[in-house]
Amino acid sequence: MLKVLFILLILSTSQVKAHPLTGDAQLLEIVDGDTIKIRLSETNAKIRLAGIDCFETSKIYRAYKQAYLNQLSIDEVILKGHEAKYYLKNLINTKNIKVEIVGIDKYGRLLGIIYTKDGLNINHLLIKNGTCSKYVYK
Repeated sequence: MLKVLFILLILSTSQVKAHPLTGDAQLLEIVDGDTIKIRLSETNAKIRLAGIDCFETSKIYRAYKQAYLNQLSIDEVILKGHEAKYYLKNLINTKNIKVEIVGIDKYGRLLGIIYTKDGLNINHLLIKNGTCSKYVYK
């Protein structure tokens, strides 16, 4: 939790005009269909994409829950998770993106909306494509 607060403090003091937690970032890694690692304002951060939920890419408890809730096999869930990650990778064909941090979820993860340099909302495109579903954080 201290790490998240430190990141928020660093980000909020940066020289960003649009929003204190918005800025140009360098994509470091695509973890899965709804999680990325970035470098923003000289700080590395793991960002959970806000407002979306993708299938898991490994056989963890949550993947089995997704399989049960969506009446899919665990292998279908994993395949759909990898498809979401691949689609996200193709949407972000550059290492330079724009990130808007919009909050922190109940697990302490930074929530963000990512955009291409051309201004395309990646979160929205993942939902529109059907790769991920909408998710409301509680």
